[in-house]
Amino acid sequence: MNKAPLMMLAGGHDPRCPASETRQVQEAIEKCGGKVEVKIYENEGHGFAKVENQIDAYKRVANFLKRHVPPADCGSSL
Repeated sequence: MNKAPLMMLAGGHDPRCPASETRQVQEAIEKCGGKVEVKIYENEGHGFAKVENQIDAYKRVANFLKRHVPPADCGSSL
């Protein structure tokens, strides 16, 4: 089992990737001891049309990356 953390953002009215499937994946990962963050935007479909949800999603992704991805070592010798 890969122990890397995962973030999933989903629309509550998404016909392509139903929120129920997102929740199933979350449950399976957590059952195996994995870490997953899930946000379901109940008033969205596939892709986020509402600006407030877009802003929230981008903030969540940025914060997730800050917490889980270390800064790159540029290796510069200047």
